[in-house]
Amino acid sequence: MDMRRTFLAVAFLTLAAIGAACMLWKSEPKDTAIDEGVFRLTLPGHWSRQPSTDATRWTYRSDTGRDQLTVSLLSSTHRLSTDEQLATSSALLS
Repeated sequence: MDMRRTFLAVAFLTLAAIGAACMLWKSEPKDTAIDEGVFRLTLPGHWSRQPSTDATRWTYRSDTGRDQLTVSLLSSTHRLSTDEQLATSSALLS
């Protein structure tokens, strides 16, 4: 009877330890959250920032090396109207 109780106690403690470990264990994030202060974005998978000599340009490369994203900061001497914003965006994307 004592052997049976000991076995049950050990089995219970083992299962409790495994359960606690599973609750505390964290998997690696699947996305890369980027917060540069002037912009924020989330990219799928693992990305790393690449060096740049231009303070208005941020370049990120996926860990697979197949994808790259470059963000450029454009400044203006005055706040653009809605029409000016649309014209500027259209000019940049065409």
